[in-house]
Amino acid sequence: MVVLVRWFGRRLKHVRTLPRAMRQRLAASGVRKRLTLVFDNGLITTSGLQFRMFGSPMGGTMIPTAEEVPGLERGMLRMRPVLRIFRNRGPEALRVRLRSIQQALNARFSSLFIFLPRSSSVPDARHASWVASANFTFGLGLPDPKRILQQIDSLASLLEDAATLARGERA
Repeated sequence: MVVLVRWFGRRLKHVRTLPRAMRQRLAASGVRKRLTLVFDNGLITTSGLQFRMFGSPMGGTMIPTAEEVPGLERGMLRMRPVLRIFRNRGPEALRVRLRSIQQALNARFSSLFIFLPRSSSVPDARHASWVASANFTFGLGLPDPKRILQQIDSLASLLEDAATLARGERA
């Protein structure tokens, strides 16, 4: 971990020594931005380790553009986690489905969280009505993109079902 931090620190030091105009040009080209993938079913990943879905205020699943995702993630600060699913915690049916996706991805650990707006917050059409997030830990190896693509639909279905369950329990 220390080696990684030192290596990363050296890279940042190098970028800081570049002229300001060069840094701004690099930022505009996406060097400082992370890659965001938005699939046609509404599933979003920024790292291949974390997958999210956002609920539309009009009902259903929101399919945002990659530029809208950071704003939606900032909106999560006004939400609270209402459902947490781990290996030994959460509804059994959702745990079994999460475990099967974890095994198909060859991940070591997995978790799923559902976030809903606080009861005191005013409904806003610009923010998501719910957020579902699934996280996977792969240990030292990197995730296999082919395995991830094979699980996109089942993962999206799991996140939608978990959000539906969480909203039903809250009502």
